[in-house]
Amino acid sequence: MSNFKLEIKILKFKIKLTNYILFFNKHIRRELRKKYQDQITKYLIHSIEKAYPNDYIIFSRNGVGDIFFVASLLKEFKRKNPGKIIYVTDKPKLSKFIKSFDAIDEVVANSDFEILQSTSPIQKSIRKGKINYIFFPYRGTQKNYTFADSYSNLLDLEYNPPRELPQLTHNNKLSAEKEIKKLGITPNNTILLIPEAVMFDYRVLDTKFWKTLADRLLNLGYDVVFNSKNRAYKKYKNTFLEMTDFIEFCKQIKHIVSFRSGICDVLAGVGISNLTAIYPPNFEVIWANKFIFDNLLNKYHIKTGSTEFENIFNIYSLNNIFQTNKIKEVVYENNEKEIIQNIIFDIEHNDNNNKIDNNAKVLYN
Repeated sequence: MSNFKLEIKILKFKIKLTNYILFFNKHIRRELRKKYQDQITKYLIHSIEKAYPNDYIIFSRNGVGDIFFVASLLKEFKRKNPGKIIYVTDKPKLSKFIKSFDAIDEVVANSDFEILQSTSPIQKSIRKGKINYIFFPYRGTQKNYTFADSYSNLLDLEYNPPRELPQLTHNNKLSAEKEIKKLGITPNNTILLIPEAVMFDYRVLDTKFWKTLADRLLNLGYDVVFNSKNRAYKKYKNTFLEMTDFIEFCKQIKHIVSFRSGICDVLAGVGISNLTAIYPPNFEVIWANKFIFDNLLNKYHIKTGSTEFENIFNIYSLNNIFQTNKIKEVVYENNEKEIIQNIIFDIEHNDNNNKIDNNAKVLYN
């Protein structure tokens, strides 16, 4: 794969040149852009598969929740399918997190791989030497209740298989402690606010809600930290740790309040129960083109029921996925004041704060 960066740069330059030279001819410009993008895709696939002809090459959606679900299943997959596992990602900043799963032998990370996210392959089987796109369920199942189940299905694992936790190190603990010291906060008095999500429409709760919640908590004497790059929260303390360091940070603080997101999946998945998750009123993902999905599934999949795959568009309860009852889950229904009051009450009266739910790890080995 040593020359692929140069080839990709040349093709990207051609796309840029096309935009300038054919500025007034939209049709030809669009056709040439597609041609060069297809060339990039084919070249990347060829380069990756050529480099790892005898290994299982895994490529998933790039959300941190999706990566967590897939990576945590690979130990069980490897037990049934001996061989090296190569995890390809277009999110280099998540490389350390992916490497924290012992079953993964190598992580190949490059932002250029993002173009592979736009492909819609139907994964019919897991093969060595080929990129395995862990995107959609590919065979009939009556046990496809959540995204987590879909990934088990894609990897040919039984329903509700054991999962591997990311391996945190002493260095992660030191990084979290360094961040706590830098922020000047007391861990058992700190509330972390995570107002944004990628897959779900977090905008139903505007910045006013989160600032009101933050100010109320500050007035009660709590330390408040945001995890957001939105300039609306620039007057508050913020943290942007690498994911494994972030998990350790969350283990040490009093409570986390988050809009339902992939980060919630990670935190709940590792057993962190000092968590309040706020769900949108519409329990569907915001990116999915349901018409396209239905066409793909009807064309390629063996279906056992007309509504079999309907639920892959839904948002699922963290307590249900991870078989616990410790996480506080709230559905937003234009009741900001009530939600803020309940969150504060739970933080002040719930002895679940700053605890790890060991029972939530029953699913994991």
